[in-house]
Order: sequence, then structure tokens, then C-alpha cells
Amino acid sequence: MTPPPRLRLSTRFRTLVGRAFLALLVLLAACWALAGRPLFDEPRSVALLDRDGHLLGARVAADGQWRLAAGGASLDPRFETCLLRFEDRHFHRHPGINPVALGRAVWQNVRAGRVVSGGSTLTMQVARLARGGERTFVNKVLDMALAVGLELRFSKAEILRMHAANAPFGGNVVGIEAACWRFFGHGPEALSWAEAATLAVLPNAPSLLHPGRHREALRAKRDRLLDKLKADGRLTALEWSLAREEPLPSKPLALPDRAPHLLASLASAHQGSIPTTLEGMLQERASAVVDRHTQRLHADRVMNAAAVIMDVATGEVLAYVGNLRLAGGRHNGQVDLVVARRSTGSLLKPFLFAAQLDAGELLPHMLVADLPVHYDGFAPGNYDGQYQGAVPAAIALARSLNVPAVRALRQHGIDRSLKVFRAMGIRTLDRTADHYGLSLILGGGETTLLEITGAYASLARVRAEHGRSAEDPGRVVQDPVVIPGAPRKAGPSPLKASGAHFALEALTRVARPAEEAGWQRFAGARRIAWKTGTSYGHRDAWAVGVNERHAVGVWCGNADGEGRPGLTGGRMAAPILFELFGLLEPGPPPSPPHDLLVRWPLCRRSGHRAQASCPTVDTLPIPRSGMATPSCPYHRMIWCTADGSHRASTQEGGMPSPWFVLPPAMEAYYAPTDPLYRKLPPALPGASPDDVDDLMQVIYPEPGTLVLLARELDGRRGKVVAEVAHREAGAVIHWHVDGTYRTTTRAGHRTALDLDPGPHRLTLSDTEGRSITVRFRVAFPGPDR
Repeated sequence: MTPPPRLRLSTRFRTLVGRAFLALLVLLAACWALAGRPLFDEPRSVALLDRDGHLLGARVAADGQWRLAAGGASLDPRFETCLLRFEDRHFHRHPGINPVALGRAVWQNVRAGRVVSGGSTLTMQVARLARGGERTFVNKVLDMALAVGLELRFSKAEILRMHAANAPFGGNVVGIEAACWRFFGHGPEALSWAEAATLAVLPNAPSLLHPGRHREALRAKRDRLLDKLKADGRLTALEWSLAREEPLPSKPLALPDRAPHLLASLASAHQGSIPTTLEGMLQERASAVVDRHTQRLHADRVMNAAAVIMDVATGEVLAYVGNLRLAGGRHNGQVDLVVARRSTGSLLKPFLFAAQLDAGELLPHMLVADLPVHYDGFAPGNYDGQYQGAVPAAIALARSLNVPAVRALRQHGIDRSLKVFRAMGIRTLDRTADHYGLSLILGGGETTLLEITGAYASLARVRAEHGRSAEDPGRVVQDPVVIPGAPRKAGPSPLKASGAHFALEALTRVARPAEEAGWQRFAGARRIAWKTGTSYGHRDAWAVGVNERHAVGVWCGNADGEGRPGLTGGRMAAPILFELFGLLEPGPPPSPPHDLLVRWPLCRRSGHRAQASCPTVDTLPIPRSGMATPSCPYHRMIWCTADGSHRASTQEGGMPSPWFVLPPAMEAYYAPTDPLYRKLPPALPGASPDDVDDLMQVIYPEPGTLVLLARELDGRRGKVVAEVAHREAGAVIHWHVDGTYRTTTRAGHRTALDLDPGPHRLTLSDTEGRSITVRFRVAFPGPDR
């Protein structure tokens, strides 16, 4: 039977409308699919991740939401099961739209007289989350179109991840990553069935259901989902029972904050997740170690401390403790002291020691002068105020003697040394050599804890890799992101493996100052080369140590620069250093760079290359560059009488014997410290006189120096305190300045001279008529200079 024309027209019209609607959907879907624009451009929370992708800390996004970037490549299987059972059972079978669900939703809404169901698929929910807007018929059509486009453009797994990463979970929590941390205190990698079910039902009505309110309604909804999973055979009876008994979270939790200062340094310039080189467990344990010393430090009014741990082979930072967690705002606890510029103290000395070895200016145990010095108004002194006269170079380094270090810097050159320091990664030394002067080696420059620890890591790498420094010392971020104050990529090492080896050996084996002696046994057993440093005014206390695997750096002090008595590297920073090393595996024993060493006879007493007069010789490895150093200048053959009481020639019956003779100035300070040191006996009466330079030596002022004198408190100009050494006990010395007699001294040859600004000539003569002369210049700060 043929239908009436009106009915045929109505059927045809409905068919045309349906086809037009479908064509519109396909057209819109194609537009969305081809556009390729980012679906979600809301600001993300800055999240700091450890080297395994675990959360170390995060900051709320710019719009006030906790919105973390998705971490894993796939969702937790339990959460995915719960989500699909609750939201979209046919997700894997529809093209983004489920007509059956839409029809059911229309029928339910008509029966209820209001909107009780939307019929949206998960893909349509992703579309709505991406587009936003009110729930209207037009927006529903647009959501459907976009859903089809999403299915064309993305895989099902990608759509699931987009939904999980952008769904609201109540309050200011967006995405499953933030929800897991806020509600359960862990990431979304291993959810329980109860946790997964809770998270699955929350986005359905996040404004009504929340762990902090309407808890019973949320629990009932969760339990209904668990019942359905049990009915579907997804849960065993035991799993279902345990999941229903599991309580809901009581309130939102704070996110981890294991590296707050590093996060603060990065948060201002970055969004989203920042993968770092930190080891999560080591970071937590290192922070706990530093915090355990808070009470001890605060008892001495030392309010701040920082520490870093690095991998020597890669230069990567494994732990980053920017400050004491308990320092608080009143004591600048928010300041990141890992990248703050602070005075270096004596931490640069090992690099200068290695550079001198490489340059052939030094041998490891060569005697170096430890005497009072004055260079253009700069008068450094050792920490204990004492002078040894002569000390082996390695011991001078291990005991951190200042005067030998200043002499070494003057010999090697400030500008030349600066190039070494910068090439090792200490680029905060960005001023000229004239700006720093000789105080550079004693803390006249500034560096950061990150840079100096990276430099020591490079020193260890140079030895281990025979000349290769750490490729990027101080790298803390896995991608090319750079944090303020972090070292940049290092170039070729300016030091050789041989110099680095002996510098580190000196810091490992040699006896330490009394303040540090207690740690020597621990460090020696674990093969740790370590150095402390204390800045002028006791403002900075450092301790840096390395073994073959790790470099550890510690700084203690006050962020505002306030100095404290007793604030020294050995007392404040070293205890933290060695407790941090206790967290690490001991390194293997180092391998000396044999190809850069040569075994050579060395004088046991002087540490120089041996010569014929040296009585005791040891054949030891030295750098090949050490072949350019002079042979022992202190041993000589002396002809003495049979009883050794006088020097005598062969005609006077003398017999030759080797004698260790230091220059007069060195002898004056060295002899009282060494009971085995024998001074030269006097010559027989009537013998030819000794060379005056071998008998008398001016300690201060040295020839050609500029003496800068400060004014006294009463305004008077200061005086030049001159000092001279004479080898003969009881010698009498007459002092003349510019041809005018000034005074006579006996025994202790030191006197204060009142001199006008300008050049002067000091002449010293003894009762035998032997004399020496030095020229120098005096200047005063201010208009008289």
C-alpha cells in the first residue's frame, strides 16, 4: 500500500535532516581533527621530578589550581577499569558517540521532567573539558562533533589519559596526578581498588562529592561501583570486602616538598614537570641529615646550612639541600644557599697546588717557605698565627697554611691561576686579577656551593679519566634547562691527571689540623679527599670532599653574612660532610696515572730531586713535569773538625759530611720546631768569612716591595716593623736607613721604623763588617700616599 504524500514527505524530511546532521558532525569532526591545535592550554603546576619520575615537590598553577602534568605513559589498570565501568562501558567500541546512551538519556530526561543524564561518552567529556561552556543543546552537538574528531586524531589510550589528566576532582584539584597526591599522599602508579573507585566517581560531581565533605554520599557511590565490579567478576570476594572496608581520605594532604629551594629557583621561569637528576631517596635522607644538625648550629647562632651531592663520573647532582628546613623566614630560610655567592675561604688551594705540579714549579713534598710576608700592604698569616719556616708542600695544603699558598699564587701568577679556576667550572670568579689580588687564594673571591663542589668533582674526574673533567659539573636538570647560578658546560680540563692525583692524595693521607684530626680516620678508611674552608670574619664555613664516585659539598653560616666565633669549616661543616658520606657507597681505590708519572730519586729531607750531597734518598713517583724542578738546594758537603764543633778546611784537618742547611730566614722559624735540625757550627778563628747572603737575610720588607701603613687610632702614621734573620746566635746588627743610623739589635732582630712616604734604603751590618741592603717604598692611605 502506498503511503499518503504527507507521510512520505515527513519521512523524507526526517531522513534529510538526519543525513544533514550526520554530515555536519562529520564536517566538524574533520575540522577538529585537521586543526591539530592543543586541546588543553591551562597553566600547569610546576612539578619537580626525581631521576625516576617521582614527585619531589610542586607549586600551584598560575590560576590557583593543582594541575600536574601526567607522569606515566599509561593509566593504572585498576583506575582504568573503575573509570570505564562507571562512565563508559562501551568506550572501546564506539567512535566517540554512543547513540544508545544518547537515546537512553533523552528517555530518562523526558520521564524525569529535568536533565538527569547527559549520555556523554568519555570522549565527549574530554571534548567538553577542552571546550568549556554551558551545558546547552548547541554545545552538546559541538561536543559530539569534537568527540568524533578526537577519535580520528588520537588513540583510545591517549583519550583516556587526557580525561584523567584534566578531569576536576573537587576543590582546586585537577587531574589524577594531583588528586592522588592530595587525597592519598602518593602517585597514581599503584592504586588500591578503593582508591581507584573513589577517583573514578569523583569527577562525576566534584562540587557535590569531596573527601572533605558529603563523605557518606561519596562512600555510597564508591561502594556501589565496587559492587558492580564484583558482580562483573573483576573483584574477588576478598578484594571487594577489603576495598569496602578501606576508609575515605579525611582531608586533602600537602604535596611532597623534598627540594623546596631547587623548586623555587626553577618555578619562576618554568611550567609543567621538570625532570631532575636527583635521587629521590637520597634527597630525602640528605635533607634529614642536614636538618639533624639544626640544633647544634643554632646553639652557636649559625642559622643556615646547605649541601649538595654529585656523581663524579657525570657531574650530575644527586641531592640538593638549599637551606635548613627549620631556619624559617626570620633567618632567611627561603634563600637557596646552594647557588648563593659566598667567599671561597681556602677551597681554591688544591687547584693551585695541582697547577704548580703540572707547570713543573713544585714537587708534592718539596719544602716551601712558611715565613711572614707583606705584599703591597697585604700581610697574610696562618690560621694559628704560627710559622714553620719550611714545610712540605703537601702538608701545607692539608693543613691549609695561608702563607705558603699566597707565595705559591704570587709565583704561579694570579691571572694564570684564575684561568685554571674558571676552566674547572668556577665561573663566578668573574672579576680581573687586579681586583682580586693575592687575597684570591684566601677567600678574596666568591663562588657558589654548586660550582665549588662541581669543581672538586671535576678534579676527581680528571684523575679517574686521566685528564677528562666532568662533562657538565653541577647539572641538576635532565633537559637543557639551566637554573640561576648553576655551572655551565665545562670544557677540557686545564689540569693533568698527575697534578690532580697528588692534590687529592694530599687531601686524603696527610695529617690534618687539630680541629679536623677527629675525622681523619673516617676519611682515610673510606678514601675521601676533603678540604675545609673558613672565610674572613668567620662568615662562611665550608667542607668539600670527593672519592672516586661522589663529591659532597657543605656550607654553613648565616645568609645575611653575620660572622660568628667558632664558625669554621672543621667545626661546623665537616660533621655534616662525613654524615652525608655515610649515606653513600665507598668509592673504589683510585688508580694513579702511571703514564704521566716517573719514578725518581728524591731527597727525603727536602722533597726535592736528590743530588750527590743528599744522604737519604727515596725513589718515588713524581709528575713528569717535575723533572724541571731544581735539585735539592739545602744539602751541601761541609768540612768540619773531627768533633764537629767548627767548620774547617782540609788543611785544618776537616772532614766532609752532608749538612742540611736552610736559608737564614727559614732556619730562624724552622729550627725551634725540629729538634733534629742542626745549625752550622762556626768557622775556626781566622778562617775566610762566609758569604753574607748565607749568614743574614731580611725577612721584611722584601726587596722591591711597597709597604702600605695604616694610621694609628690617634691619627699618627704607623711604623714599618722590619725583621732580619742572622745565622749566628748572639749576632749584633746595626740598622741604617737612607745612610742614617737608626738602632742596634741583639738576638731578636726586629724593630719599628718611623719612615716618611717614598723610597727607602735599609742597610744592615754585623760586627764583622758584613752587610746587606734592601730597597723598598713606603706609602700611606690617603693624601700622603
